[in-house]
Amino acid sequence: MTCCPRCSCLELRVHGSRAHVGFARRWGFFGRWVPKVRGVAIDVSCGDCLFAFVIREHGVTEAPLQTAHDQLQRAQAAVNGPAPARKVLEDEAVPPPRNVARPAPDPRVKAR
Repeated sequence: MTCCPRCSCLELRVHGSRAHVGFARRWGFFGRWVPKVRGVAIDVSCGDCLFAFVIREHGVTEAPLQTAHDQLQRAQAAVNGPAPARKVLEDEAVPPPRNVARPAPDPRVKAR
């Protein structure tokens, strides 16, 4: 069973498959030409950390879109610097929700 190479999660999302497609005779040397499809890889992403990668018979490789995304994140971090930490003030704290009972149904309305 294959797991995520980044976080070792076993839950994966399958996005598509990669295949080799060709044409061959139906019965060796006889018959009409028919398409032959042989699966070679599966495009997946992790269900936990959303890391995209490709599973092949000989191992796991990073998906091209994931590589481009990581490079963009590194470039943006270099330009913008680290993100400022947000201070949480006690005034901004959200009060807990009130437990209010629902009103009783109107006795004049007939049940359906």
